[in-house]
Amino acid sequence: NGTGVDELIGAGCIARLEIAYGGNGKAAPTCIRFRTAIQRGELLVEDYTNFHMALRFHAGAMGVPFLTTLSGFGTDIIRKWGFSPEMRANNPDLPNKKLEIFENPFGSWGGAAKVILVPAINPDVTIIHVQKADRHGTCRIEGLNFADIDQVKAAKNVIVTCEEIVDTEQLKDKAEYNSIPFIHVDAVVPIPFGAYPTACHNYYDYDPSYYPGITPQDILDNMEFAVDVSQAGEAKSYEINRIEK
Repeated sequence: NGTGVDELIGAGCIARLEIAYGGNGKAAPTCIRFRTAIQRGELLVEDYTNFHMALRFHAGAMGVPFLTTLSGFGTDIIRKWGFSPEMRANNPDLPNKKLEIFENPFGSWGGAAKVILVPAINPDVTIIHVQKADRHGTCRIEGLNFADIDQVKAAKNVIVTCEEIVDTEQLKDKAEYNSIPFIHVDAVVPIPFGAYPTACHNYYDYDPSYYPGITPQDILDNMEFAVDVSQAGEAKSYEINRIEK
């Protein structure tokens, strides 16, 4: 789902984007503001497959510069690049290539003469939303975690928003269901309905009434609402007992 990035695009916060897919559920198979910004020439996009992006975060989490795949052969993903060589040369946050086709160093071993190398991603900041977290940063994701764990491990800094702060003793019960240890987390922000208008497993479903006719002002108003909610929380109580990295 791409609602979070769509809101940032609609608010004018993003000029360049590396992405695999962004949609607004049933309302728009392609994110509304994402599509509009591209059509207006306001947004530069580097397009990857979903699996490419998952591999890139996995490489970042592993601490390796790239990983290999066969995904993408026979598609325009390989041929079409969104960022120019000049942009790459002048921006240390971008790899010097989108990807690289490489001869299999083991010949045809594994059934492939060539592989695709995709570069690692190490975000400055990863922001994820979870169902439960304690004030130290231990998190429990209920349901599928997709690439969230790799995105956390790959990042230099991690901000977790959560539906609720729970006592550490509660997370010790069935600790095998805890998804992210506190050592990876820099800040915890309690934001009930933080995934709205999308769904949060075991808490709420999608709100289909949010999407039809959405305007840039609607996006800005929603962002202000989110800021108000976070500022209204008991922020001070979560600044104590944090373990420094």
